[in-house]
Amino acid sequence: MKYNVILKVLIFSMLTGCFASMPVINNAYIESKSDAEKTALNKIKSEIISINKEIREIEKSNDIAKQKLEVVKKRLKVYNATVPLLEELKKLYILLGNSEKLQETGNELKKAADDIKKNRLYLDYYEKFLEYQDSLLEEKHALMSIKIAQGELEKAYILSPKDEDFLSTLPAKEKKSLLKSPKYKDKSCAVMSKNINVDVCSILEHYNKRKEKYNKKQKEKDKSYSQLKKIKERLEKSGGMPVF
Repeated sequence: MKYNVILKVLIFSMLTGCFASMPVINNAYIESKSDAEKTALNKIKSEIISINKEIREIEKSNDIAKQKLEVVKKRLKVYNATVPLLEELKKLYILLGNSEKLQETGNELKKAADDIKKNRLYLDYYEKFLEYQDSLLEEKHALMSIKIAQGELEKAYILSPKDEDFLSTLPAKEKKSLLKSPKYKDKSCAVMSKNINVDVCSILEHYNKRKEKYNKKQKEKDKSYSQLKKIKERLEKSGGMPVF
């Protein structure tokens, strides 16, 4: 029961967004079908739930990374503000001839310079990490939209009899006209549309567009990951990730 409620909420939120114009097949129409007939559909439902879980995990990871980025920014601000003070102290100790304090201040300046260098690298890393995470989120959302359209197509396949059986019930003239239709393809969406009174061809069009978008988002994510990987390698060479 909980599974179905979660799925309905997910699908509703998607359909009221980029899928607002896509026809939807009432679930009540397939309730009488056997479990064997609904196997593929149930698999798609599970995949949608799984993708949504991944999205929530990425969003949580993003929240943590954003806060780490803020900490790094504040640290940089402190380190950058410390350097001028240390420079002035250095001048003072030179005038005072205090070699011990001069050495101590020199060490602190060196440490501050190292801290600034490291935290600038941390800053670059978290900015690129968040860019990558955003591209990953977009890819996951695109994949979910594919699965939702795929689920509607699967419902149509479940409800529609074999094309040959349905075509045999049509008058010869109507059958000939339907077979000439440019939409008579991909498991004959035109036949299914006529049979179940839902524009299956429109669902198929949405599905194909979502696939194109998903492929584009995949490439963007891969490019972003490549940039992140380079910064991560630099981090590892400089001593590894920051500790919070």
